[in-house]
Amino acid sequence: MMNLRTRVGLGAIVVGALAVSATGCAGAQQQPTIDPSASVTITVGDLPSTKAEAARKNFLDAVDQFEKANPNITIEPSETRWDNGSFSALVAGGTMPTVMGVPFTNTQQVIANGQVADLTDVVNQLGMLDRLNPDTLKPAQAEGKTYGIPTTVDTVALMYNRDLFKKAGLDPDKPPATWDEVRTAAKAITKATGNPGYLQITQEGQAGWIYTASVYSRGGTIENEAGDQVTIDNPASIAALQGLRDMFSTDKSMGSSVIMDLKTIMQEFAAGRAGMFVAPVASYEWLNNVYDMDL
Repeated sequence: MMNLRTRVGLGAIVVGALAVSATGCAGAQQQPTIDPSASVTITVGDLPSTKAEAARKNFLDAVDQFEKANPNITIEPSETRWDNGSFSALVAGGTMPTVMGVPFTNTQQVIANGQVADLTDVVNQLGMLDRLNPDTLKPAQAEGKTYGIPTTVDTVALMYNRDLFKKAGLDPDKPPATWDEVRTAAKAITKATGNPGYLQITQEGQAGWIYTASVYSRGGTIENEAGDQVTIDNPASIAALQGLRDMFSTDKSMGSSVIMDLKTIMQEFAAGRAGMFVAPVASYEWLNNVYDMDL
């Protein structure tokens, strides 16, 4: 059975021009005294769109509860969310929310770029580190400091286009349950429609964990439990790569290029030009809200 494993998903990170400026100016200058009772307004990103009414209501209800508990703090919700192509420009322009979600695959990048605030003192004061899974914290830490707070543990899943399944004579109510069935369905979709039956994420730091999920779903591992020995040269790892090669080179069911990022794949999928892909289940919300798919 295709049992795709869980992976770390998103982390909430303090960003924005003020946070970046503060870290850039830290050092010789004396840090200002902070009055915890002073009035302050902050922006919080990742507000669900109006198309996701229930999720948006839950978000706004949480804002109301927070403001009632902290009357000196005003929160301005924002629909701004992570986009690798625009993140740096928004930070430089001072238009990023104070707090927003960043994929764990990109946290080390923004930490190294000095684009996020050091939260070490805050999380230590609140005792948060003791209440969080240390494995989920690692991507948001560097050189003993903490720059983010994990908020979500995500799961990868096979997304498939029901319309293309029907055009290929496949039953959309019985999606593939094994990797052999994925290959068979992809080949049928390409033959019937001329579109790629399957696409694989290979860019922006996401190829590794998608491949890892594929290996583990076949019963293999990437490293041993102690984390001190690479185990990538096992039958499951080889089978995962061979499966992709067979679909791309032999079946011609993955299109003409394997250089694909998640955003491009979702665009192709939403336009009805791709049959299947494996991605975090958070992609479901994007497909529904951003690309207006009827799911």
